[in-house]
Amino acid sequence: MKTLFFGDSKARLFGAYMPPHLALGASRQAVLLCYPGVQEYNLSHWAFRRLANLLTKAGFPVFRFDYFGTGDSAGALEEASIESWVDNIASAAQEALDLSGCRKLSLVGMRLGAALAARACGKGLELQDLVLWDPVVNGRAYIAELSALEERMSLALLHGPQKAVGAPVLCGYPFPRDLRTSLATLDLQLDLPTHARRVTLVGSEEKPAYRELQNAWSNKQLELCIRLAKQPTTAGSSQKQMLSNEALQVIVEQISGRSDG
Repeated sequence: MKTLFFGDSKARLFGAYMPPHLALGASRQAVLLCYPGVQEYNLSHWAFRRLANLLTKAGFPVFRFDYFGTGDSAGALEEASIESWVDNIASAAQEALDLSGCRKLSLVGMRLGAALAARACGKGLELQDLVLWDPVVNGRAYIAELSALEERMSLALLHGPQKAVGAPVLCGYPFPRDLRTSLATLDLQLDLPTHARRVTLVGSEEKPAYRELQNAWSNKQLELCIRLAKQPTTAGSSQKQMLSNEALQVIVEQISGRSDG
């Protein structure tokens, strides 16, 4: 694995590149992995490392990175915005192609990363496969979900709901007003990934929002394949999809073209 910094010299992004296992023959396409929001980053890190390993064993070069203001990338979360993260995806996509020498790219985005990737694809990012892994379908609903989780966490700690002064905090991370405002603009029914050859949604369970999205895209002549992956019964509900080995296998099959879904 090769770690590096890339992108704008004033806003360097941290990335990790894994070459394919050449014994199996390298693919002509690279795979870019897009993390979820910072509130879910730690939970998803193991799953992304595991997915990267599976993809390299299948012959794909893999690149993953931290958005501006998150992880080991430059900047503070208070300076970030949805549009800057969408631009980060475009920069990471080019870096993945440059490092791998490939001309084609597929992308896997989890939760918020899926919504960001769809917007990037709609703005011109050319993809073979776009995999939306348990995606955030609507930004406003996602904010409400995080707020409800924050309230439950506060109550579990025997405190009342948090009333932050200044920059609000959700689930232990800064959640400034500007970021909240830009996040509220995300809507997969409107952010059509028109530059992807194939789009697949991999979910942990059947959700009305997924079928509504599928129908909305169908009305706009955009096909969305939905595949459900079994989840472990021993993990908490917030962890099930992120720890699902079956979901990882489904994603690898989809990108490898071995899916019958």
